Amino acid sequence: MKFLLYFFTLSLFFKPLYAGIIITDGVLVSDGRLLQQFFISKMNNSNRVMYSLEVDQNCQFMGKKPIYPYWQMLEINEEYYENLNFVERQFFNLGESRVEGNSFKFQIKVFNQITALKNKVFTTKIEQDGDVCVAKTFGNIENHDLEILSVHAYNSGMSVSKLDIWGIDLKTGEKIKITILKNALEDWGILE
Repeated sequence: MKFLLYFFTLSLFFKPLYAGIIITDGVLVSDGRLLQQFFISKMNNSNRVMYSLEVDQNCQFMGKKPIYPYWQMLEINEEYYENLNFVERQFFNLGESRVEGNSFKFQIKVFNQITALKNKVFTTKIEQDGDVCVAKTFGNIENHDLEILSVHAYNSGMSVSKLDIWGIDLKTGEKIKITILKNALEDWGILE
């Protein structure tokens, strides 16, 4: 317990360095343009972890990890933001990631708790349409190629007991929800 308290205290002083994004006193400031990609919400309140992509004026990725996770504190105000603390970063930060041309491939740490999503790689692609940057995040979830829109996590203590993933099925163009749950035997199943 003292070990966790020590790292939590350190996390108050050391914030993650992602591109040029800074959150101070609830205000989010970026060196570039921020494009919201998707979010993870929790069951116990309306706050959510936003995953935003930072790009420059030419719609090029900024930094080696251009997707920045942070809290949107809807319980306080729609435009109030906070950094993730040390413990939250262990769950919501990006895992393995790399930029490849106009694509960014990454993993999300919290998904590694779930057998069906363990080591799952997601891809964000970016295009420029005039002055507008368009970025979308894609992944294959249970044999569905999806544009990921949002994820709702049902937590049980420090672990995830169920995920609802909303996305656009790339084959049909329909918006679908895939539910991944954990049963009492610690096996993972899929429901649609």
